[in-house]
Amino acid sequence: MTERLQQQERTLSALTEQMGEIKRKVDWLASNVEGELTMAGRISNTYGPSVSLIEATYGFVEQGTGKILRYAEATEGGIAITHGEERFQVTTEGNGPPVEETVIGTGFLVARGYLLTNLHVARPWWQNEAAEQIIGMGFRPRLLTLNAYFPTISAPVPLEVARVSEEYDLALCRLGRLDVNLPIPPLATEDVKVEVGQSVILLGYPAGIEALLARLDESVARQIITATAMRIPEVTRELAARGLIRPMVTQGHVSARLPGRIVHDAATATGGSGGPLFNRHGVVIGINYAVLREFSASNLAVPVTLARQLLREQGIVP
Repeated sequence: MTERLQQQERTLSALTEQMGEIKRKVDWLASNVEGELTMAGRISNTYGPSVSLIEATYGFVEQGTGKILRYAEATEGGIAITHGEERFQVTTEGNGPPVEETVIGTGFLVARGYLLTNLHVARPWWQNEAAEQIIGMGFRPRLLTLNAYFPTISAPVPLEVARVSEEYDLALCRLGRLDVNLPIPPLATEDVKVEVGQSVILLGYPAGIEALLARLDESVARQIITATAMRIPEVTRELAARGLIRPMVTQGHVSARLPGRIVHDAATATGGSGGPLFNRHGVVIGINYAVLREFSASNLAVPVTLARQLLREQGIVP
């Protein structure tokens, strides 16, 4: 009888230990699920104010003469007649509207007075097929405006390109006057591991001002569109003045780690180039730079460790 009781006690003790282990695993899983759900919001709330929408406008001038490249035809209101994207007449004579292009991208603070983005955002004619055709005709690109719009600042902050890396599609930009102290996200060092399957969070402005307008109440969006005639620079200024510029946050996972790039599936689109890619601890591990259209939901980021060379050259980090 005593032996049977002892056996029952041993069995009960083993079951109690197993139940305790199961509870610990359940608690661990619940904690991780909760962490996955809250980390995006936490990172967005903390560092979202430091993630800017970048607006770059450029045109072309003729080499040798400096004459501005213009559209040959325009409406009475001065709007270029292009006959579609592939048929338009250009000239360096007359008073037609200049050939100009406005590009939207993303950037984020990496130090006081400095912002990191992609080279193809800061110099939007770089590796741009249409721009290269015009350059091949004897014209050179001319950057007209390069501004950053931060979520908590109602006016544009002018940018100046300080350093670039054509190898990794990176540009370090110097900010004009910035009176607001914004949080600077920590950048990963070589000892921060980036592994396949790990969670990532991406902040940025995919689809540019169209996405920002789509997130607004319809009546507000209509007011802005009517007031600006949907001219991108004016829309951006109006959104900033109303405090309506905020980065979008998406989540995903690392799907591959290749030399010089991180492949991930956090959703993004044109306009999200230059956005910071965070790990679950709020550390920037990459700078988003491309969408792999051949593979659904696959995007590329430059490891932030490769951007440190630009920061070292500028004397920002040792």
